Amino acid sequence: MFKKLIIISFIILPFITFSQYSVDSKKAIKLYEEALDLYDAYQINLAILNLQDAIEMEPEFIEAYLVLSDIFKQTLQKEKEINCYLKIIEIDPDFFVYTYYNLANALFSVGKYQEALQNLESFLKYPQINPDLKKKALWLVKNCVFADSLVNHPVDFLPENMGNQINTPFDDYWPSITADDSIFVTTVLVPTEIEGTIIQQEDFYISYFQNGKWTSVKPLGPPINTLGNEGAQSLFVDGKRYIYTACNRKNGLGACDLYYVEQAKGKWKEPELMRFPLNTKYSEKQPSISPDGKKLYFSSNRPGGKGQMDIWVSEIDTNGLWQEPVNLGDKINTPGDEISPFIHFDNKTLYFSSDAKLGLGGQDIFITRFENGSWSEAKNLGFPINTFEDEFGLIVAANGKKAYYASKLNEEAGTDIFTFELYPEIMPDPVTYVKGFVYDNKTKKKLVAAIDLYNISNYKYARKIVSDDEGEFLITLPSKNKYAFNVEKEGYLFFSEHFDLIEHYDSTKPYMLNIPLQKIAVGNTSILKNVFFDTDSYELLEASVFELDNLVKLLQLNSSLEVEIGGHTDNTGTTDYNKTLSENRAKAVYNYLIQKNISKARLTFIGYGENIPIADNNTEEGKAKNRRTEFKVINF
Repeated sequence: MFKKLIIISFIILPFITFSQYSVDSKKAIKLYEEALDLYDAYQINLAILNLQDAIEMEPEFIEAYLVLSDIFKQTLQKEKEINCYLKIIEIDPDFFVYTYYNLANALFSVGKYQEALQNLESFLKYPQINPDLKKKALWLVKNCVFADSLVNHPVDFLPENMGNQINTPFDDYWPSITADDSIFVTTVLVPTEIEGTIIQQEDFYISYFQNGKWTSVKPLGPPINTLGNEGAQSLFVDGKRYIYTACNRKNGLGACDLYYVEQAKGKWKEPELMRFPLNTKYSEKQPSISPDGKKLYFSSNRPGGKGQMDIWVSEIDTNGLWQEPVNLGDKINTPGDEISPFIHFDNKTLYFSSDAKLGLGGQDIFITRFENGSWSEAKNLGFPINTFEDEFGLIVAANGKKAYYASKLNEEAGTDIFTFELYPEIMPDPVTYVKGFVYDNKTKKKLVAAIDLYNISNYKYARKIVSDDEGEFLITLPSKNKYAFNVEKEGYLFFSEHFDLIEHYDSTKPYMLNIPLQKIAVGNTSILKNVFFDTDSYELLEASVFELDNLVKLLQLNSSLEVEIGGHTDNTGTTDYNKTLSENRAKAVYNYLIQKNISKARLTFIGYGENIPIADNNTEEGKAKNRRTEFKVINF
């Protein structure tokens, strides 16, 4: 077994067993050969001692240095590994030319890119080297040049430890946060006593943002936390549902699986194993749910990928079933490992880690964006965000500026959660949100209602959610768009709102909206806030279709409902002009409904002009509110 390990490590090693050694001491040779047997039997420390004793007897025992360097490589003792390679070259530069390649890899892994490059150049000068290894060496040359360039052009990076409110005395990692920055969850490696034995196991810890600061993290507790490992969680935007990773579970399908858990009346239900095709007999881990809840990104080594661990995505269909996952392709995945995807709240910017793209060594963090139907070429976040160590688990707040990740920036403290500001080139689009609850306007009872968001910048459906059993909802609004917002429930008139995030965007001022729904009853009125006309025009704009179709739907579902369409203006212009304009606008809505096969007998229209203002006409804001179209129940 040892001999196979050596062959793998050194590519070609013709001196595993020797008829002749580079030294004459029989005692040193015996220690060396005993070391081979010890290493083969996994008695690593004894093997090291034997090799060191052999070298002490024969300081130029080059075979002993070769085996010792391999042991240090296998046990991740980088500096000792490097020193062995240097000694081998010092004794005989041509004894084993692949030493230069191994040394270059070791130097690259500790961030010594120029020194690695020099040894690669020495290696590539030798004729008849292994063709596959030559190809790898040329790739490493390219990587050294790239990494050295990143180091010489550092990006802005000022990490700040999140302190004792978030970090525990143990290792803290895999941060996650809600869209409104109110809930922060981490994975913590906790020492736990089981049957008298202390083991390390992962649990979730949670903190809440209250009174301008984070509360001290506390264990999330059962039924989510168990004596097994729970980690790498992804929160839905409101923090009331999670998807997370658990490994080696009795009910699992593979080595690691994805689990789903949700709240009901403020309490966590039992977690559920997500079924095939999400989970398989392979590993599925590190989920990231899209802000609309329709796509799930995760890392897996399932067949059909580009390499080892790849990033995959699955979409949920209209029946609530997850579809066959799709590999994200060559722009993201490589023959190596791609892990820890995070899809931002803008629903198009993806951060992930890779160990096989051009980088600084180990796992580096990259960014890609979904634009014009495909993912952009992944961009390395740069140095010193990335280093020769492993960096992964990055998340970004909804505002697109603040990032969180785990690091060992302070070795003595172990792994902690840090936060930092992203530099502009790697910021996602900022996102704000609408948050509140839906209730009956008379009884004040909280209501479970459907909430639709329509992007009227591109005339596409944006997302649909349902307020929870406490009537609460949170829905994200990416910037650079205009949105129509609609809330509906059976037996009630719908509520609509309009959000212009092109001309009026401020990520620091989210929309807090508590929504009273009116039951369908004679005399009740609802404003059509997403019916639009150009100034002094009564021609319906295309952006009105979403709202008008909601009114069509309400009338179709309630066949006895009869309504009056009313038009209103501000006080700009003459009274007669305003009355005519308002009447024509009401008639435009009336005609649209008729075109959608709503009976004329159920509809009337009227123009009220400036006569029934609902706000002060002395301000532009008030005038905008007075310019409205509404419908009133006249029979039900």
